[in-house]
Amino acid sequence: MKPAAFITGAANRIGKAMALHLARQGHPIALHYNNSKNAAEQTRQQILAMGVECALFQANLGNEQEVNQLAAEVFHSFQVGILINNASIFFPSNLFSEIETARSMFEINYWAPFLLTRAFASQYKQGLIINFLDSEITKRKTQHFDYLMSKKFLSNLTEMSAYQLAPGIRVNAIAPGPVLAPADKDQAYLEEVASQAPLKRPGSLEQLCKTLTYFMENTFITGQTIFEDGGKHLT
Repeated sequence: MKPAAFITGAANRIGKAMALHLARQGHPIALHYNNSKNAAEQTRQQILAMGVECALFQANLGNEQEVNQLAAEVFHSFQVGILINNASIFFPSNLFSEIETARSMFEINYWAPFLLTRAFASQYKQGLIINFLDSEITKRKTQHFDYLMSKKFLSNLTEMSAYQLAPGIRVNAIAPGPVLAPADKDQAYLEEVASQAPLKRPGSLEQLCKTLTYFMENTFITGQTIFEDGGKHLT
């Protein structure tokens, strides 16, 4: 049996695409969600229809106790070989925004992946961790100050944990750019953002899944980030 994949924020969007992609390859799925119970159940049913095991795990990643309990429950239920830290929150802020804004962003976007990485490495000697970043981490766009800072921290965690956890556990990252429109935007918005990148077209969930497969199959790579953004991080 193939090792299970534990994916945070897997009810919708990129997380769901990762879950379905890995399920098609026969990996049992530990599917985390917070508020999207109905969407999570729909994704679970799609996976079960493939004849692949899938269980749902609810947790607020902004609560350290719930994160630790989530890890314990998942690792008790599955033999996990792949951890995908996908869940994140995103909204505008700057250096002088309410301190709770920064705290919530860091708790979910950085601290939860940090805790799950520690838990994974304490439980297993072999495996793969994939962190989802943002292609904007190369920039200093202060209208999303806390979000970008949290993702920059996660980028550094990717490299430092890759170094410490080698040779048994590899840690890499994917930094998407214009692949999906934000929940409150449409395809026209996505096309406009993508037009500002060198390749001048949006990416796709299918391409993100290919990058995941690349990291899974190329076992000589660790501590690396692939910018899936049409070159937008270069601008």
